[in-house]
Amino acid sequence: MLGFHNRVTFDDVPQERTAKEAGLDFSPLPRVSGRSFVMGLFVSMGGLIFGHVIPHVHNHGGSLTGTSYDTGQISGFLEMPDFLQRFGEYLPDDEGNYSWKFTSVRSGLIVGLLSIGTLVGALIAAPIADRIGRRLSISLWCAVVSIGFVIQIAANDAYEQIVVGRLVAGFGVGALSLLVPM
Repeated sequence: MLGFHNRVTFDDVPQERTAKEAGLDFSPLPRVSGRSFVMGLFVSMGGLIFGHVIPHVHNHGGSLTGTSYDTGQISGFLEMPDFLQRFGEYLPDDEGNYSWKFTSVRSGLIVGLLSIGTLVGALIAAPIADRIGRRLSISLWCAVVSIGFVIQIAANDAYEQIVVGRLVAGFGVGALSLLVPM
């Protein structure tokens, strides 16, 4: 082992070789090289895809509506008046007044199927990456996320389409959350 006196020792028997002779290099390394910086940017893209808002906005009839697959932001979309009118149900409240609402089942499906998709995507991503390679697999799963976004964006008034789009996007998000940090 290397002691404070820069000599390699073994079983407390001093050796006559210095650290340099033993092949040990204690020269300081740069903390951030260009390659490690680019790799850090690449890895952070997985966090950006999974953890931050990536809204998709389209114009329909003069009103803006958005869909997002981030679990923290979907609650805001569930309260938007235009989103409620498109994908909610016209239901009475306790006083008999009708308004646009989401039932517990409908809102649960919209919110929860992304998480179910991430679980399934993370489970099936590793065997696929083993077969076709990590780079190609990341590209494939990016395409799956994009397809999920397109399904959600194309939804006009069918909440089922939002649910399926979130499930498909969840497959890609789960797979990318497994593959990108590797």
